[in-house]
Amino acid sequence: YGVVVPSSQVQSASPPIHLGEARPLEGPTDVVDIIGHMMQAVYRPEMVEYFMHRLELTSDNVLLRQFVNQGGLRIMKLYINDQTTTDNMAQILSVLEKIPFPYKDPIIESEIELNMHNFKTHDEELLSNMKKIQKIWGDLPCKHYHNNVSISTKPLITSVVSEQDVQAIKKIFDPDDSKGPSSKKRSKMKGTKSSSHHHSVKNGNSEKISTTESSPNKNTEKTTPSQHVDAVANESVESTGELPARPTVPDNTTSGNSPVASLDKQQFRDEFTLIVVEQCEPYKNLMEESTFNKHKERCINILYDKELRFFDKEMQRKDSRSDIGHYMNSIRNRVSKFLDEYMNKLVESIKKSRKEKESARGSTSVKREHDSEGN
Repeated sequence: YGVVVPSSQVQSASPPIHLGEARPLEGPTDVVDIIGHMMQAVYRPEMVEYFMHRLELTSDNVLLRQFVNQGGLRIMKLYINDQTTTDNMAQILSVLEKIPFPYKDPIIESEIELNMHNFKTHDEELLSNMKKIQKIWGDLPCKHYHNNVSISTKPLITSVVSEQDVQAIKKIFDPDDSKGPSSKKRSKMKGTKSSSHHHSVKNGNSEKISTTESSPNKNTEKTTPSQHVDAVANESVESTGELPARPTVPDNTTSGNSPVASLDKQQFRDEFTLIVVEQCEPYKNLMEESTFNKHKERCINILYDKELRFFDKEMQRKDSRSDIGHYMNSIRNRVSKFLDEYMNKLVESIKKSRKEKESARGSTSVKREHDSEGN
């Protein structure tokens, strides 16, 4: 995935675009162009207003469907956050209402309804429009999902996507586009290797499962945690000790030996979130609570899209024999490895930031003493 850099570097790498006068999308090139620039508008209300106005002005349904097919709905989901203004939300709802959805599938996959539900407002008109849109969506048929699939609006976590995450999120949405031809060829060649086998290592009541070789149907994507950790200037570490050894937590899923296919997406998200929360817990005392909570939610968001793709692939496999217990243990193992590196990098980053601030204070103090002596 893409490298996450501090906001100052993001701005220098992606200079602000000149918005100009809003105009409707007039062709496929405009769709590609707006998709390419919309990520810059996350947490920027004035830019959200501009892009939503362009979509409001667009009357060509073919272009609007192309916008959805190229990931536009997923980006719009990110526009619904704790800095979304009432005007922004009204525009977003206006665009969602005019997009012609023949099927519910892109709505389910984008999970935009979860963010709509978590949006806090007392504006009766906005609430009414949201209910109206959700009712329309609820009546849509599904193409690749069972017709009884529903998008639960149970608030699980708050989606925290900062400006530093912009590049990483773009890679999460379109991981294949970020690979060069040689990388894709190597991935394809890996698929011809023998099927994977697992080693179970028991330690007391804990069981750890590790995959030693990949098959075409197994999870082969890798997330590099160091790419997602940015220096946080205002954060501090309460303890400078080494990171604790995290024991593998035994599987505590209530479904036990039930097949993975018995899980719906909401149940999967519940199980996945619990795993990340429990695996993050040992790091809680190493940093301030606000810092810990921020990065815990960031890890959930970083990992969820990838694990959801794995889950979808598993559900589509006709020969799948995985039970929930073993499948969740494999997720737990991947989460554990990710957090070990992520939290190490985070603590190092915070320590470095503290030292730089202390050094800056010392330099300022020496300079003041020197100036006072000169006077």
